[in-house]
Amino acid sequence: LTEFALKSREPNVDLTCNVTLSSQRNFQRSLRLKRDNAAILQQLDIRDVKGKMFVKASGTGSGLLSVKLKYNVLVPPELLCKFNITVRADIHKPRESSSKAIGFPPDLMYDLFGPSRRRRSVSSWFRGWRRKQTTPTPLRHDPLPVNFLRDSRTRDYSPASPFFPEESGAFDNGRSDTEAPSVEGPAQSMLTYDVEVCSRYIGGEDSNMAVIEVGLFSGFEPVEKDLEKATSDNNLLAKYEMTEKNVILYFDKIPWESPTCVKFRIERQHVVYNVQSAVVKVYDYYNPMHSCTQFYGPGSTSPLLKLVCEGNQCECAAAQCPRKEPFQEVERAGTATRKRAKLRELVCQQHDFVWIGTVSSNEVINGYRHITFRVDTVIKEGLEPSASAMTGTKLFVARELCSTADLIWGARYFVFGRDSEPFEKDGETIMKYTLDKDVRVFNTDESLTSKRAENLHSILLWLTSGFARQGGCRT
Repeated sequence: LTEFALKSREPNVDLTCNVTLSSQRNFQRSLRLKRDNAAILQQLDIRDVKGKMFVKASGTGSGLLSVKLKYNVLVPPELLCKFNITVRADIHKPRESSSKAIGFPPDLMYDLFGPSRRRRSVSSWFRGWRRKQTTPTPLRHDPLPVNFLRDSRTRDYSPASPFFPEESGAFDNGRSDTEAPSVEGPAQSMLTYDVEVCSRYIGGEDSNMAVIEVGLFSGFEPVEKDLEKATSDNNLLAKYEMTEKNVILYFDKIPWESPTCVKFRIERQHVVYNVQSAVVKVYDYYNPMHSCTQFYGPGSTSPLLKLVCEGNQCECAAAQCPRKEPFQEVERAGTATRKRAKLRELVCQQHDFVWIGTVSSNEVINGYRHITFRVDTVIKEGLEPSASAMTGTKLFVARELCSTADLIWGARYFVFGRDSEPFEKDGETIMKYTLDKDVRVFNTDESLTSKRAENLHSILLWLTSGFARQGGCRT
């Protein structure tokens, strides 16, 4: 220490420190230490350190060099997530009316009102007439003041009495008996969902104060009276807040033995198409790092998924699915030569790539079907060269409601597809393909189910032999 102290007092300090990396030949950074800046801390930030780092000092004097390495460790979600959370969103079904139809025996109902097809309009008028009565309703077996005129050729009785004012035009409302009444006005856009969120703390005791943020579908608002009722019914729910995008629930604690649940309705205020999934987040009030996130979305049969819109143009979501008979024009072409010519036209003019491969997985995530596909044969290259296409698996995405995109795990398919734009994920370029109306798929196992499928399969197999020998799309 004495020697170091003596040398550090040297008046002539002129040091140069050069830093290089083995992984980057052109990388070189320098630090210059002189008498006028010797007391000032100098530092270098090197973001990408791979291999070895070399430090070389030259000159006179002495200095202190320290290296601080910072790196991130991927923490398993179960270590951060201290809660179990589930969420459901179902279309609200109002309670059925408690009013019951008059309990006439079936034979008497037939004699009074005729066949059930005709009975609908009569019974609806009768219920309305019943509500208007101020006198007690006659008992079931009391004689009714009705005069019947019977047609001897049928069993269809026609009431001729003010009791049934059909002949006076009371039932003539401009539509047939089987036609449902139209609904007009704002009621057409009314849609209500029941949202239920349940959470349980993962541990040996109850949690601290906790918060659950429930995201809402676009265009929907919560029914506040439901939240008020939930606050009064659930002694763990301290209060709630409503914002434009979510409902915030504050809990005194979340139990660990059994989940606590909150259920409320959300009503559509504005019609929004292409509705996306919403997010539910639960976390410890005093330690927000301990959080869990869950997505929820409309069910596959939800009206919210029936339309897909771009700008002012909307179409049925089913129209975005792969077609049920994708090679109909090929099958109808006539002779084998014409069928092959038509198939060549589809491959070369309407599709960017044609692959054959096997489905590795098929799962639904937030209303969309994610399918991984392993390519083993490339008939036509797209943006991805053949070597890249046959490396790893490819991701296809389709709406959950598309039955034609529900590819069977382990099955082998022809896929006639369109290129997509690559995107970055975790520093890696990934291609995600869409299974939509512009994509054609054929399950080779279908060739065993019918003669028609067998013939189509044989035509498609020509792509793996004759099509390639004839130069593919270059001819």
